[in-house]
Amino acid sequence: MTDRDPLPLGSALSLCSAAVATALVATTGVQRTALLATVGGVAVVALGIRLARHGHRLVGGLLFVAGAGGVAIGFSRGLSTTPSLQFEIYPALVGVTLLGLGLAPVRRGWERWFVTAGSAAVLAAVVTSGVVRGTATVPILLAGVATVVAWDVGEQAVNLSNHVGTDARTHRVELVHGAAAVGVGVAAVAMALFVQNVHVTGVPLSGLGVLLGATVVLTTALYN
Repeated sequence: MTDRDPLPLGSALSLCSAAVATALVATTGVQRTALLATVGGVAVVALGIRLARHGHRLVGGLLFVAGAGGVAIGFSRGLSTTPSLQFEIYPALVGVTLLGLGLAPVRRGWERWFVTAGSAAVLAAVVTSGVVRGTATVPILLAGVATVVAWDVGEQAVNLSNHVGTDARTHRVELVHGAAAVGVGVAAVAMALFVQNVHVTGVPLSGLGVLLGATVVLTTALYN
């Protein structure tokens, strides 16, 4: 357990990556409005938690309440769509919220649990979109990459903070790490699409997803 917050840049990049992953499969206006309200609310909540923890309790408390209101609006907005679309968007909204709370962090020592659980929930939304709505291959694969990047960059924000502290100049390292994760993901997508297009074995979308996920996770683990 540490008394250091996850690094701000990595935390922001992680939350943005999760939002991008969701936006790639949440294609209706209602879903995207719910996503925008939730992401904005979570970001404000996280900022409020950090300010309150560092002595600005009044401002932090006000931001926390305002952000929580934004999250509530996002979740309620999701109710105005069809059950199948709710089944797709709500895991993502829960995931983005957990990710933001972990990177705030709402409870020190639990950052990795929140990051992992949040990323898993976003991934569940991506998979659900492919199964329930038959979302096209490319958006599904790119959303999978963005989800893995969100998890990887979030983990990096926690790890670097634990090792070098929040005052160290780590922006370059974080950006390079994030760019490398994106590069690996894009290469994995290209490989998966190549396998599909040349009909090597008639691999279905689920198989491509497993191939993509295994490639990204393995490569990420190797350079971490």
